Amino acid sequence: MLRIWFVVVCGAVVASACSGDSRSDSPGVREAGHTESTAASFVVIVTDDQRADEIEASYMPELNARLIDRGTLFTQYRNNVALCCPGRATILTGRYAHNHKVLTNTNTGALDHPDRTIARWLDDAGYRTAYIGKYLNGYGCDGRRPRGWDDWRALCGERVQRPYGYSIRDGDAVETHGEAESDFQTDVLAELAVETIEDAAAAGEPFFVVVAPTPPHSLLHPAPRHEDLLPGYETPIRPNTNEPDVGDKPRHIRELPSDAAEDVRVNGVGRLRELAAVDDLVATIDDALARVSRRDEAYVVYTSDNGFLNREHRIQKGKNWLYEESLRVPFVVRGPGIPAGVTNDGFVANIDLAPTLAAIAGVRPGAPVDGVDFRPVLSDPRAFDDRVLLHMRRGQPDADGVTTG
Repeated sequence: MLRIWFVVVCGAVVASACSGDSRSDSPGVREAGHTESTAASFVVIVTDDQRADEIEASYMPELNARLIDRGTLFTQYRNNVALCCPGRATILTGRYAHNHKVLTNTNTGALDHPDRTIARWLDDAGYRTAYIGKYLNGYGCDGRRPRGWDDWRALCGERVQRPYGYSIRDGDAVETHGEAESDFQTDVLAELAVETIEDAAAAGEPFFVVVAPTPPHSLLHPAPRHEDLLPGYETPIRPNTNEPDVGDKPRHIRELPSDAAEDVRVNGVGRLRELAAVDDLVATIDDALARVSRRDEAYVVYTSDNGFLNREHRIQKGKNWLYEESLRVPFVVRGPGIPAGVTNDGFVANIDLAPTLAAIAGVRPGAPVDGVDFRPVLSDPRAFDDRVLLHMRRGQPDADGVTTG
């Protein structure tokens, strides 16, 4: 049984993990026995603010049929920081937030060595690398492209979360989309991912593609085809929704009002309607992998940057809290050697993704990492039960905590 412990603190982080020693002076050095012809390819889909329980087949049938039923769903996967930018930086670096330095959504320029991410490690090893979609908050259309990315198609500017009228930094150019139905953001990102996959396959290159759509964060704007999805849907009201007795909670929770039941219902179904377009994206990408004969050899990862609270513990539309709804996110992996149709409750975290993919690719990380190759958990879910995962929150109030096995 996993346990979360946390303490509210004033000042700097009180516990600091040392970075691991998985480091190479030559980033992207491939281990013996791995060549471009045998190298695995990767597609990593990262949604925005998706809860661990928002993966039901009623609104995400493709995710279930193509990834969950054919791969492994990790039910206890957790984030170090339950916030967009720290979470995304950890996915790319395999490091805790206090080591990669992105602690909030407003200090994204502090990313320590943005050119030393998994993209650089794989790019130096001969991979075609691509980033498509939401990067870090505040990324402007004049922002630089970090080293390691061959195809850089990051959402940029002030309309990143908008389904229409947004801009994409495409290499050194900026493409602004309009208001036509064909400009719907999630669909466009899916098309860009397909383009990269097809180009890499045609060139005989292994690829590493990160696709980062903005649902369900996008201000409750579903695709037109999904506006009437789930008629009569009732968002589950959980025991801790508008929690009646918060006497055992910190003062800032005790001061929150217990109301807004209608917000719970509206926000819940609106988020699911948004996710239906992401479900279509999963199908579009999977079909592309099949067309280029890479479906059976590519690893597909589905996850999110952080979870979300919808009035649990009275927190309205919240994240960056050390609660399960905020820390836990979906984590599904399909690929060679990954058990199919399995639910795994092993103790894994977002710090583990980059080092695991690097290990599968036979590439040594070119920078320190805090995570580990999580593949032992596939055969033994209890393999990492003795580890301790650090959590932190920076913002009114600061807090630090741990999850133990």
